[in-house]
Amino acid sequence: MESICSKKNSGYVQALKLKQKRGRDKEGALLVEGDNVVRELLEQTDLVQRIYIRDDEHAAHLLQELLPRADEANVTTCILQRVLFDELASTVTPQGVIGIIRKPDAIHLEDIFHRQRETEVAVVVLDRLQDPGNVGTIIRTAIAAGFDAIVSMKGTVDIFSDKVIRSSTGLALKIPMIYSDSPNEFIQEAQAHKIKTIVCDMNAPHEYYDTDLTGSVAVVVGNEGNGTHPDFLSQAHSLIRISMVNSVESLNAAVTAGIVMYERVRQNKTK
Repeated sequence: MESICSKKNSGYVQALKLKQKRGRDKEGALLVEGDNVVRELLEQTDLVQRIYIRDDEHAAHLLQELLPRADEANVTTCILQRVLFDELASTVTPQGVIGIIRKPDAIHLEDIFHRQRETEVAVVVLDRLQDPGNVGTIIRTAIAAGFDAIVSMKGTVDIFSDKVIRSSTGLALKIPMIYSDSPNEFIQEAQAHKIKTIVCDMNAPHEYYDTDLTGSVAVVVGNEGNGTHPDFLSQAHSLIRISMVNSVESLNAAVTAGIVMYERVRQNKTK
């Protein structure tokens, strides 16, 4: 249902808190910006709680596109004054739509087997990654490559920050998320489910294409500056490298993850 909203009756004060991780954790919600992302979430999930539309010349067009589906989902659509909307927005040139989205529930590793009803699963482990662009790109690539979940280790950038959501084009809300406090905790759980831990490391003894990536795997991608946690390195099922020439020292974390994930796709097709 559409309404003209003021600062008092729009839930604006609560929405503003969602720009900070503390607020997102407390409220169990986040802000998502962009008409395409919000529209897809409306159509494909039940996560949308409220929609704000910027009061400008595009408002009528945006309302025409979003209002029918929002009404069907019983989601309030609110036209917000420009100055208030721009305070909520995180981009320099806002697209005119912001959604308040309920955070998806986290799951456990064992839940993947029950959800997928498969004997094999594949996950990507983010080991303290800090660059939101890297994290968002890895999430997009993981979904494209058929991976089942993302594992976020303690110390990784907030998966539900606006920059990660934007760089993943909203897909961070559509793939199961698992949280783990320590490498040892995750490795023990992975071993209990017969999941091979494959760690990317530039000093590894084996090339990625010479390593068996089929079956149940957890591909671990380490911190951009400090690399992979020593506990992952010491307990990995396999350490793999991507060799480089022309004096290139290392690859971007998202590129590394993408290469390894699609090598798994290739191996599965030729298996």
